[in-house]
Amino acid sequence: MLQLRVEGKYIDLYDTDPIKLNLSLESLQSFKPTSVFTRTFRVPSTANNYEFFQTAFEVNGYDFDITIKKDAVLLVNTDEYKQGHIRLNKIYNSDNGKRIDYEIVFFGEVRDLASVLNDGLCQLDLSHLHHMHSEDNIIDSWQAYPETPAGNNDGLKSGSVIYPLIDFGNTYDENGNIEQARISPQGTHNFTQGGSTSALKNLTRDRFKPLIKAKDLVDKILDNAGYTYESTFLNSNLFRHIYVSAFGNERININDLLLDTNTEYCGAVMSGGDIYKNAAFQSTFEYLTLPLDDTTSDPNFDDPYGFISSSYYVVPVDINATTDYILPAITIYFNLSVITDPTGILTFETVREEPDGTIHILDTNSWVVSGDAAYTNNFSFNGVNQGDKIYVRVKYKYCIFTIYEDYGSPTAFPSRHNYLLSGDVCKPELCLDCDYKQIDFLTDIISKFKLIIAPHPTIKSKLIIEPWKDWIASGEIKDWTKKLDTSKDVVIEPTFFEQDDIINFTESPDGDFLNTLNEEIFKEVYGALRFDSQNDLLKGEKKFETKFASTPVKQIEDASTAGNGMWNTIIPQIHTHTNTDTGLQHLPIKAKTRLLFYDGLESTGYEPANAKDWYMVVNGSSTNMGDEFPMVSPYSEWPIDTQTLDLNWQKETSYILQPDLVGFDIDAYMESVYDRYWINYVNDLYNKWGRKITAYFYLTSEDIRNFEFKDVIFVKDTYYYISKIIDATFQENSLTKVELIKLLDFVVPSGGFIPIGTNWEDVATLWNNTTDNWEDV
Repeated sequence: MLQLRVEGKYIDLYDTDPIKLNLSLESLQSFKPTSVFTRTFRVPSTANNYEFFQTAFEVNGYDFDITIKKDAVLLVNTDEYKQGHIRLNKIYNSDNGKRIDYEIVFFGEVRDLASVLNDGLCQLDLSHLHHMHSEDNIIDSWQAYPETPAGNNDGLKSGSVIYPLIDFGNTYDENGNIEQARISPQGTHNFTQGGSTSALKNLTRDRFKPLIKAKDLVDKILDNAGYTYESTFLNSNLFRHIYVSAFGNERININDLLLDTNTEYCGAVMSGGDIYKNAAFQSTFEYLTLPLDDTTSDPNFDDPYGFISSSYYVVPVDINATTDYILPAITIYFNLSVITDPTGILTFETVREEPDGTIHILDTNSWVVSGDAAYTNNFSFNGVNQGDKIYVRVKYKYCIFTIYEDYGSPTAFPSRHNYLLSGDVCKPELCLDCDYKQIDFLTDIISKFKLIIAPHPTIKSKLIIEPWKDWIASGEIKDWTKKLDTSKDVVIEPTFFEQDDIINFTESPDGDFLNTLNEEIFKEVYGALRFDSQNDLLKGEKKFETKFASTPVKQIEDASTAGNGMWNTIIPQIHTHTNTDTGLQHLPIKAKTRLLFYDGLESTGYEPANAKDWYMVVNGSSTNMGDEFPMVSPYSEWPIDTQTLDLNWQKETSYILQPDLVGFDIDAYMESVYDRYWINYVNDLYNKWGRKITAYFYLTSEDIRNFEFKDVIFVKDTYYYISKIIDATFQENSLTKVELIKLLDFVVPSGGFIPIGTNWEDVATLWNNTTDNWEDV
């Protein structure tokens, strides 16, 4: 017996027309992995159902919101079978209103991911990754895996955020003079000189942009959708050191990532004026509440600059330090009239308010005031905790004040000594691409590694996420030989007939000079792969594209095998090569989202004699960082070996010069993501021996309830996986249409497989009534 429970209420079903479900693993006409099922069915308008649907059947009905999904559960013989939701699709009103039927669409739960994850990546709550954008934290981030052993959780935020060495280019003055050190071992302005704190001889912390562990993003996205998961792959050491770029939403500025003056971005330094708008000023009127201006006693007057408002700054990370953190100078223009003799008093207070409402006065300054004046003060404090509110409030005694109508102009506030509020707090999510939808990111991860997302068979809202190559045919082996109805046609088709002749696997193009160069020379996106079936019977072409951009890497500018060394300093170079009147310039770009492996700290040279030190300003001093650098690349190891995974669709090292590696052969040394995760799947579909079998089987409700798409189905002498189950009714020994795909080169598990109760000779009709459907052969 099949039952449907919607939001805790059982819906009456037709006994004469049992509900049928379609279960689909993956359409052979698509390369998007799915594991969902849907079914449209009609239910009667009984009194019980009317209580649920109310007046939905009336044209002017108003009490059933058809835009809201309804959580639903399918039960078989009172046992829960599948979680999902229903949507009211249509209402059939016949026989002049004497018969009302509701058409309901049932959606399997995985399908619902797309409907709840339409926000951009930058809207994720990653507050657990907030941190100070300091040199110490940048250096600490380099200790993430694989620099330290798996499971140590070393590095910044347990390895979830890294700051690798990437060349984002430089900025130049109007005369074409470079304004920062070049990431190069040559020239008068490069990062191998040191000796002073000059930005022309050292890297500064604002040259490092964050990358976020891909697993953190996947975890947060699925959590937002209400899912947990099991996944050997997502919890593997391989996936553990894949990171996602967080480079901002505008063209990258070498000095900071703040391009929207009203928003804090990672690594940003806000101007004093912006702090002025964001900091809070609260008038407490503690001593004496007096009329403002000469007409009103309401303290909540119009305040266009917002400095007497209810706003405040929420501290994003713990700051436990012994040195003072200085707020910018704050100037307020007042016209103050003293009402007592001899003076009036104006007081500024810096306040820390704990989440429970406890108030701490961090700093106080008071003035004896008289007449028109502008009052300015700096505030300092040390030691605040995450979640504390920081604001500045004004209180006064014995004076009436009138705020100027135009407020005058705030004085020039200091822009870089404000450690707390000037953007030194890194909020990595704000540097993720706001136009990249969370569902699109998740889809691209699933597609890149050919993952299957399957509902957990017993735990609500839990998913199984594994690569197709590991998951398919990993379940139980079930003998369905005796269930086959040989009185009906068994249709056998080659799987390749439903495929396109050409498939293009590619990433999104981007504007850095190496990606641009590759497109100009090879007329394709770097790392793209063109699959050609070489089958004259097939037509058509399909493009399979993610929103990620490829990241070619190469030796830093002017590196050589001898002399200045640094031949192993192989890094992303995400800038343009632009010819100007003053010469070649390496200008920043707004980069698309990248996937990169963190390869740990690597030597700048292949041999000690070819290594070279580089310098960075750390806590105000020029610091020798030694001859190792934090490396990111598309390669899971460096140097590459036979186990290396290349994140490109096609194996690529075309811009890395390898004179020291005699006999270097990328075909022998590594796999692309296509090689590792897609090739078997694609080859099986296009294999001339690949077969799709469509047949009818007598299936019980237990067969359907206990079925998983990863199961192996044995029929006669061949092993299959199921692509579709069509119109399953859950009735005992119901005749059900099934599409099976032949498993090529299936290896029976150790110990063998003995079909239970299978005796092919007992089957009344063998394969004599099959229909070979080879339409175009």
